[in-house]
Amino acid sequence: MTSTLGGGLAAVGQEQDYLGGGFTPDEAFIGSLHGLNWWSRELSDSEITDLAMSCNHSLRGDVMTWADFLLNVEGNTNATAQSVCDDTKECLSSPCENNATCTDYLGGYRCTCLAGFTGVHCEVNIDECIETTCDNGGTCVDLVNDFFCSCPPAYHGKNCELDVTTCSPDPCEHGGNCTDSGGGTYSCSCSPGYSGNDCEVDVDECSSGPCTNGGTCVDMVNDYYCDCPNGFFGQNCDGEVDYCDPNLCQHGGTCQPITDDYNCTCSTGYMGYNCEIDIDECEGVECMNNGTCEDGIASYTCACVDGFTGTHCGTNIDECQGNPCENGGTCVDGVAAYTCNCPTKFTGDRCQLVILPILPQTTEAYSSTGQTPTPSPDTSDTGGISEQNSIPIIAGSVAGGAIVVLIVAGLGWVFFKSPTAA
Repeated sequence: MTSTLGGGLAAVGQEQDYLGGGFTPDEAFIGSLHGLNWWSRELSDSEITDLAMSCNHSLRGDVMTWADFLLNVEGNTNATAQSVCDDTKECLSSPCENNATCTDYLGGYRCTCLAGFTGVHCEVNIDECIETTCDNGGTCVDLVNDFFCSCPPAYHGKNCELDVTTCSPDPCEHGGNCTDSGGGTYSCSCSPGYSGNDCEVDVDECSSGPCTNGGTCVDMVNDYYCDCPNGFFGQNCDGEVDYCDPNLCQHGGTCQPITDDYNCTCSTGYMGYNCEIDIDECEGVECMNNGTCEDGIASYTCACVDGFTGTHCGTNIDECQGNPCENGGTCVDGVAAYTCNCPTKFTGDRCQLVILPILPQTTEAYSSTGQTPTPSPDTSDTGGISEQNSIPIIAGSVAGGAIVVLIVAGLGWVFFKSPTAA
């Protein structure tokens, strides 16, 4: 990693001979470029591979991008606007055969063949029998990247080089048991999963196509494995996943299986992937007159302050209903309260008290002796009444007028009596 100061010069494909040294034409870059970017960091292996193997233009240098460079072409150089990314994609037609890998190049392509094949398009199966000799009259059979010698009786081995007179050396492969049959012959008892004269063949348990529902069969030794697609399981992918067992939908939601997933139909008042969210019905609701909104299940309630009622607390309760004012008083409704405007001679919060007329009051003491009261000798022309003080008398209202008369008479007797003689 090196650093280049602003305004510096970068030469692609060569190094300076020494600090401050120059560049020579014979050390110039040879090849072709279709992109040049500078980063202030070291790229990861995956990013480098992506840039080298594809036309991914999404990776752009954070110091300098390809579009930012001002090309200064010198020497014997041919500049063209065409890049490998603009070239015709010959590999789109799949010209390579026998599972070969096709690689696009500028103006062409190349097929990379699997082992056992050759040719421009990997169309030729290499005959491994050309350079192979089967001994003892064996016949060579060409395979893909391999061969097989069909041996006459009494011979065996890869090239029929072994004389079968006993089971030593053991001709049976993969753990098979050899039995000498006499007369230069033998037999192999193969381990499970293998077959053939020498137990050389791995039995393909996938040949019967045991995997269902689009499962992919993977052959194993004396066994197989089904790679099941989403939504299926089991040895043969014959079990279907029930995404609604258990039911993950909350608050009474109904579960419905769908492809590789499930869908919840939520009960009223709930929402969410699993119906886990209680919908706030108070959102956007305004309770009037300082009322408080209380969220419920698919509903809401406005808790009203005293004196108000209604769905949104918009109704002022009429406390004058039932006419609480007595004695002809007029009720005036308030908030959680009322006021009584009382007529003359009545008072109280419900006009339940009677205001009595002003009565005289003596300044002399009254002595209770059990004798009949007599007038004081110092009475004046006022009829024997001493100096008076005005007192407003308030009495509670009663149902019977006779009781009011008795109260007035009693008070008159007390305030108009004469002092007892000494």
